[in-house]
This record gives sequence, structure tokens and C-alpha cells, in this order.
Amino acid sequence: MPTPKNYDTDNRYYDLYQLYNEQKFNEYFTQLTIIANENNPWALAQLAQYYFYQSEFEEPFPIAENKPYAQTLMQRCIDVLEQDEALGNGEASRILGYVYCGLIGIESPNLDKAEYHLLKAIELEQYFAANDLVTFYRHTDKAKAHHYYDIAVQHGVCILTSPDTNQGQMTCP
Repeated sequence: MPTPKNYDTDNRYYDLYQLYNEQKFNEYFTQLTIIANENNPWALAQLAQYYFYQSEFEEPFPIAENKPYAQTLMQRCIDVLEQDEALGNGEASRILGYVYCGLIGIESPNLDKAEYHLLKAIELEQYFAANDLVTFYRHTDKAKAHHYYDIAVQHGVCILTSPDTNQGQMTCP
């Protein structure tokens, strides 16, 4: 059985931000494309955003807006993540939760799918997702929000000050 990817060890995607911050946009875009072609889900989602929303970006990337290609890239991202999730990769589940919250990529929010994948991440022992679930449930189910806050604290991954505030984490639309 194949081993799921460890997205935390592939720092090349995160290293791209130095090129971006230095406004080396052509080099940034070239490297982003290379990493996306290796099926890095973060790079695939970012590239999909650039192709989908190109007319809204100020950066001078060497591409034209291409929504069908963006959708193809995003589907590849989802396929890679779903395959890795099936292999037991909790980080893949967590990223899928973000995809379906509408936080990364170009997918319209689907909160049922987002919740499913964030809960699956916890099941697969990706306890950082507990922070996301606190945020997810904060306004709809305080008991669940407190439950996942306790899990985040128990596993030493809590980044929230309390399940009763909006500090420290993004929220789903």
C-alpha cells in the first residue's frame, strides 16, 4: 500500500513566498507550476486560484484567465487529497476541510463536506483540526466547540484563546 504524503516536509511551496515577496513573479509562477505538476495540493489550489481569478490579481503573472483549466487543477488537488485521506493522512483531510469551507482553491463552500473532512482529520489523529472545528461550531453548537477546544488543549495544539471568541483562527463563511 502506498504511503500518504507528508505535506509538512515539502517546504518548497512555502519557500516560494520569498520569490513572491521579492516580486520575482515569473520565477515564482514557474516554480509554483513545477510543484503543482508534482501534485502538491497547496500548489495546485494556488495555481487554480490564479487561473480562475487572474483578472482580479495585481501581480503580473504570465497567464490569461482560464476557468476550465482552473477547475481541472482544483479537481486534481481534491483527487490527490482524497487519495491521501484514504491512506490515513489526517492533514489531507484537514486541507479538504479548508477546500470545502471555501478558504483555499476555487470551490464554493459546502459546509457539510467541510465538517465531514475536519471530523475525519480528528479521527486520523490530525488534532490541529480541533482548532478548525472550534471555529466551525463556535456560533452553532457551543458544546461541540468546547469539546474540540478541549481536544486541542489536550494534544498541545491549541491556538485559540477560548471557544467563545473569534481570536486566533479563520472562520468558514
